[in-house]
Amino acid sequence: MKVGITKLRELPAEYVPLGLLVARGIIQFLVVSIFKFIVGVRNTVEVVKDENYSYLMQQMRSRQEGVSLLTASNHASSLDDPGLLSCLIPMDVAMSPKRMRWSLATQEIAFPNIPLVQAFMGAGQVLPIWRGGGIDQPLFFDVCRQIAAGRWIHLFPEARVVQSGILGIDPWVVGWLTSRQWGIGKLIAHLPKRPVFVPFYHVGMTAVLPQHNRWEKGTYNNLVISWDPRHYGRGNKVKVWVGESCSFDDLIEEHEKKHGPLWKIPTEAPQEKWEETMKQWKSREVDKPLYHHITRRVEKCLKNLEARSLAGV
Repeated sequence: MKVGITKLRELPAEYVPLGLLVARGIIQFLVVSIFKFIVGVRNTVEVVKDENYSYLMQQMRSRQEGVSLLTASNHASSLDDPGLLSCLIPMDVAMSPKRMRWSLATQEIAFPNIPLVQAFMGAGQVLPIWRGGGIDQPLFFDVCRQIAAGRWIHLFPEARVVQSGILGIDPWVVGWLTSRQWGIGKLIAHLPKRPVFVPFYHVGMTAVLPQHNRWEKGTYNNLVISWDPRHYGRGNKVKVWVGESCSFDDLIEEHEKKHGPLWKIPTEAPQEKWEETMKQWKSREVDKPLYHHITRRVEKCLKNLEARSLAGV
């Protein structure tokens, strides 16, 4: 497994060894500082600082014990995380690994078979995901277990970079709006405590790191990046809108009335009973409509923010 996942499975999700805590603190502080400069100083980042933004900052810094924070946004550039996120994260949060965000990255791209790179990504609280592996894959369970312990995760529901300017619609491939990318729905449904969910939407990152999808021998080349110095990383304007917090309690309560209590993601070490845990983690057919409805609500939140951005308010 990558980045010591097997070792993580041997520990309760709430427990972080002191050495790992120190490594995370150093790496995360450096990464946030560097990308605050790359994105926020070389370019202009404007965040609409309304009550929604204030609420997000409050939830980053302090939440009820065991309550997870989930943020979701459009995915317009490979620099959205850590680039844009670094501009949103206060330095006091960046210096506190237990409050910093967790994230997923494609295993075959972000986790090459180089131990130093894997260790760096792991210290940055980024875990691998197998693209095309589905919502029942063990790698997705690993990050969900960390979030179930009350941590923060940022997700991109589109599951790929889309620079068309239309949420979820890529000219080369059918977007997430019509697909079964229900990972965020499954996570929300099975958290032991109701999470805080806050969406945000941004424009301008396509100019900070231009890239596009193209056909290449009948397959998709998903990450064709323009490194043209006339276009990359300087003098661009990025704007961010934070949306209202959204609840999914009504969907979950209605589902549990019909089908009984949902299985909850455990935070204790599952290594000794791994096979049994994976059986419980496998999605039941009866639960998939719930994942779909939760994901659709996330989509609606992001579409509302997209409309707000188009209106310029």
